[in-house]
Amino acid sequence: MKHTFSKFSLLAFLLAFLVIGITQTADAQKHQRKSPKAKKERKHARKFLNRTNVFIHKTAKAVKKNKVYTGKLVKAVKHQKRAKQLFKGKRYKKAVHHSYRARKLAFKAFKANKKKNVAKKWELEKDEEALVEDAPDDASIDAEIQGTDQTSNSDEDVVDEKLEDIEPEK
Repeated sequence: MKHTFSKFSLLAFLLAFLVIGITQTADAQKHQRKSPKAKKERKHARKFLNRTNVFIHKTAKAVKKNKVYTGKLVKAVKHQKRAKQLFKGKRYKKAVHHSYRARKLAFKAFKANKKKNVAKKWELEKDEEALVEDAPDDASIDAEIQGTDQTSNSDEDVVDEKLEDIEPEK
């Protein structure tokens, strides 16, 4: 006895097979684990960005209190916003470079307002030094944010903002 399949039965079988294959592939991709290197890179970048965020908030308070507006704080905030965007896009190294630039600018704004050096705890830690050793020069990093952020353009505006969009990630 010969078995014959109708065209409809064959088509239904192939369609079911295709749907199962796509579902299996999607599930496998969803459950793929990040490589240990990617996890480590993300962890270090997040720590770097969070430390910069905290220092920018500290600097904003000093600028608000002492009212020495240098323009450095607003640039720091713009770089940190860019760093957060890059971090969310999983471009961790570039995010660290922008956050590093933000931190250096915040240091200058802080020093102008406190008339003293920044506490040692805000300087680069050993593991952070390795993250920024190949950072591009400041002019290159600055050029990347020219005209990209249409928000505040002065320190006076920034100190009155809540700065939620640069809050440290939990």
